[in-house]
Amino acid sequence: MNCPYCTREMENGYLRGNNSYELLWTEEPFKMTSLPIGNDFYLCKASEVVRPIAHLCRACGKIVLDIKK
Repeated sequence: MNCPYCTREMENGYLRGNNSYELLWTEEPFKMTSLPIGNDFYLCKASEVVRPIAHLCRACGKIVLDIKK
């Protein structure tokens, strides 16, 4: 998917989070830990976020979420 803001290629990943830790972007859909590893990084505090697909554009710092399959 290309970024709708800068048109560069976006990275596919997922968001993980609940009310006990930070919101994490990760390349792994079923990551077993909330610790960032490799390209993972924390976004913010979150409450009960399930694993939506999250397209990341590192160039302009945008994330686009797919909320329907």
